[in-house]
Amino acid sequence: MSSPDAAAAATYGVTSMIAPLRRVLVRRPTTSGDWTGAAWRTPDPDLLARQHDDFCELLAGLGVDIDVADALYGQVDAVYMHDPMVMTGRGGIPLQMAKPARAKEPAHAAEELERLGIPVLGMLSGAAYADGGDRYWIDDRTMAVGLGYRTNRAGA
Repeated sequence: MSSPDAAAAATYGVTSMIAPLRRVLVRRPTTSGDWTGAAWRTPDPDLLARQHDDFCELLAGLGVDIDVADALYGQVDAVYMHDPMVMTGRGGIPLQMAKPARAKEPAHAAEELERLGIPVLGMLSGAAYADGGDRYWIDDRTMAVGLGYRTNRAGA
């Protein structure tokens, strides 16, 4: 028999990096912004939008339930929803990103969690910085966190 927390986690929680993907939140890419400052080449905006749609179609074809967040105007790196937050078995934790070009993303991630009815369990503040790309679920109760310029001890 599963607990109420387990039932809720079945719709939005995750503590695995290898289990089959059932539901995902993706963000539409912006088609304008400081591409050079982000060390990217300027993409073809139509191709960028088409590739994103193709990616979503591929995921849907694999049986994944897809939630789509709107593009963040001018935020060229803001397509990686894995980076500005951590999902747990009970809800999400928007982080605080050290890279200035990505600093706005966690607040928008929190808005998306709320829009989707996913509990926001807390947020980082002060000198705590973390990036979701610096962490990995090892099992249901253990997460490995790498320290570096994107994630400091306070953020971990």
